[in-house]
Amino acid sequence: NYLTSVALSPSNPARVVLGTSFNGIFESPDGGRSWRRLPLQNSPLFRGANFYEEIAGVAINPSDERELYVSLGFGYGLFRYHSGTGRVTQVALPDGIRLGSLYFDGAGRLHGVGPHGHFRREADQWHAVETPVSLGRPGPTPEARERLAAVADLTGIYVRPDHASGARLEAHLDFVRRHGMNSIVVDVKDDEGYITYNSQVDLFRRTRAVRPRFDMAELISRAHAEGISVIARVVVFKDAVLFRYDNNRHAVWNTQANAPWGNLIREINAETQAERMVQREFWVDPFDPFVWEYNIALGRELQELGVDEIQFDYIRFPSDGNLALASYRSQRPGMTRIDALESFLRRVREEITIPISTDLYGFNSWYRMGNWIGQSIEMVSHYVDVISPMYYPSHFPRDFLRIADYLEWAEAIYYQGTRRSRELVEGRSLIRPYVQAFLIGGELSMDRARYTEYLMRQLEGSRNACASGYTLWNFSNRYYMVPDRIGPFNREWAAMSGCPPSIADADEGEAES
Repeated sequence: NYLTSVALSPSNPARVVLGTSFNGIFESPDGGRSWRRLPLQNSPLFRGANFYEEIAGVAINPSDERELYVSLGFGYGLFRYHSGTGRVTQVALPDGIRLGSLYFDGAGRLHGVGPHGHFRREADQWHAVETPVSLGRPGPTPEARERLAAVADLTGIYVRPDHASGARLEAHLDFVRRHGMNSIVVDVKDDEGYITYNSQVDLFRRTRAVRPRFDMAELISRAHAEGISVIARVVVFKDAVLFRYDNNRHAVWNTQANAPWGNLIREINAETQAERMVQREFWVDPFDPFVWEYNIALGRELQELGVDEIQFDYIRFPSDGNLALASYRSQRPGMTRIDALESFLRRVREEITIPISTDLYGFNSWYRMGNWIGQSIEMVSHYVDVISPMYYPSHFPRDFLRIADYLEWAEAIYYQGTRRSRELVEGRSLIRPYVQAFLIGGELSMDRARYTEYLMRQLEGSRNACASGYTLWNFSNRYYMVPDRIGPFNREWAAMSGCPPSIADADEGEAES
């Protein structure tokens, strides 16, 4: 659980109520020795798929301790829960006002503090309370503002390294230009750890990582000639080359087996029916300073070669397999997973002066997810210029958000996800989502009209939430889902002035004054 708020009973110090980022509200009657989750699955607090809205604040009513006031994160409103009746009702707030932390004062009056200030509720009316200090936060430095401006509003596609030269490159550049886009993302260190251009860094020669598939100078020259920015994608902690290097010195370790750790997948031979266990992903230790410097060395060379942005992917810990057996030999006492990723990003920011970006899981950009795989969007935003959440609808549980129509649901995921990400980063980073330009599972039955609309609905959700551009992802580089109307759409988006407010509207629940 990622804890977001706490309330103590005014009359019983052993009673504690905790709010969480996505697991709802928990109550302890005995000072934390035991806990129960409040039954709120049928309330506006529940988002579906076992996820709840973030609980920004909780407060126990001292005049009736069966009443709990709850403020939801991201502007989703203020609610009152009565444990005796189980009823949840929405409490009206002044127009445009949202609250975070809550408390009752000695006179039994409810107070709420949020981005719009401090408010007190008396006789069902809200009154502003003067605060002696500013609630604002410092903005980006001049250097950061310059980097943000350089990569704002980039729209484009992902290009595989084997498509980044010759006729294939020309076809992709023509596609980008014809559809009103202005960027390409190209793997320069792939999911296996291979450097895909002719790197001159000696360290990569020693690890035998260099396997050129395109000419970097040609790529940059041709793209820049067309006014297209080049974003170099670097896969960081998933790296089979470095995993095997130097007798697995830098690999995630299985202490029980005294061997490298891996997520083994059962594979059955279709002809013989013979079974074998196969390791498909190879993870290196995110706590290991050598691994950090290895990837930073690549970043320094890419900066010298003239790429416009370096995008670091797989900046996370493994999420699949028997994680209880995974250990990290470079972990220092007291160091968390978030600390490991922050240490790496801090070193990157010290060495790299051009814009940098990261790709994050969709849920890690939607919620404050804590230490699960180390991806904290708030922490990351202090070091990178662009964050690219992967809000692929096919990767979300279908009952999340509880929206029946698939296309409406897809748009809502991108709209709400982008708004939430923008709020979490507080202007430190731009949000440029990856958009699902491929079909999987039941989506494969979509006809052309439906799948082009599916793509456009994702883009509309991103635009309406004021994303700073987007990148289309299709690993095969077959962008068949892209309709001709995306060109005028991109031009209209580029001409937009101003952004919609980053405060979500809450229209669920039974309102009361």
